[in-house]
Formats: sequence, structure tokens, C-alpha cells
Amino acid sequence: MKTITLPSLPENIDSFIEIRDQIANSPEGGAAIFVLAMLMFENERKLGEQAFTVALDRNNLSESMMGYKGFTPSQSIKFHLNRFEGKNYWGKSYIIGTSFENGYLLPAQLNVEVGRNPSSEQSNGDIKVFVKCTGADTPRPITMRINDKGIWKAYECSSMFVDMRVPKQIISDDL
Repeated sequence: MKTITLPSLPENIDSFIEIRDQIANSPEGGAAIFVLAMLMFENERKLGEQAFTVALDRNNLSESMMGYKGFTPSQSIKFHLNRFEGKNYWGKSYIIGTSFENGYLLPAQLNVEVGRNPSSEQSNGDIKVFVKCTGADTPRPITMRINDKGIWKAYECSSMFVDMRVPKQIISDDL
């Protein structure tokens, strides 16, 4: 497993793209950027949708006048995003140091662990990587595809949206 450190959450899409361009130059980096888009989506849905638009392979986008530069995540991706409405912990579960026991509380440093296995390299050049999920027993696969600019983007990512352990309710009792 390789650890990729993400900066704090970007406040706008231009900052996200700058981070993406620095980190997504490997399949593992592209997967970490996908996790960053998940965190942004949890924090602010519209900005997160823009982040997904630039983190996803073009095959996962639909043309839309309302989207970023005329594109938005496809209906199949939006289906997954809508399933997690109100579950603001699914992206956090991919950050090392979080757990369902601590309510997926984000640590100061955002680290994502990503690895490959012997069958990760696909015949068409895609690379399947596995992202550690603190809310599940096994890492989640995500297939990455390189674009014409050398940026690795998420091609097949449905497993990243599989549910995980629900966070325990932490009750603060300062009575």
C-alpha cells in the first residue's frame, strides 16, 4: 500500500484542479483525488459535483448546461451520490485514522492508502487500484484511466459507493 497525503479541502474548483494536476499523475494519485471529491461532496454538494466532474473519466460524464464547463456526472454516478444523501461519513471512511468508533472524525492530516495486486493492470491500459476503507474489512477497488493530458481519472468506481459501517453515536455529556 502507498500512502498519499491530501491537502485540506479546497474551497473552489480551481484549487481542486490544481491539486488534482499535482497528485493524479499516477493511478493511486487519481484514486486519492476521487476520495477528495467525495469529501468535498459531503461538505458542499455543488462544489463536490464539480470536483467529481473533473475527477471522473469522460465516459462517466453527461453534457449539461448546468454543469462545470458543460459537463456533469452521469446519471449512474448521480444515482450513487444520491444514495448517500445525509450520510456525511462515506468519503471520510477512506481517510486513514478515521473509524466508525470515532464517528469518522477527520484527523489533521488527510492520508489515503492505495495499492495494487498482480491483476491490477488491465489489457487496455486501465489500472485497478484498491483504496483502504476504515469502515469495511477490505479495500475498495476503483479502475483508473489516463486521459490525454496524463491525468488519471476514475473509470469504474461503483465499489467506492458501497455502504460501510455506520458511525457510532458519540454523545457528549458535560453535565
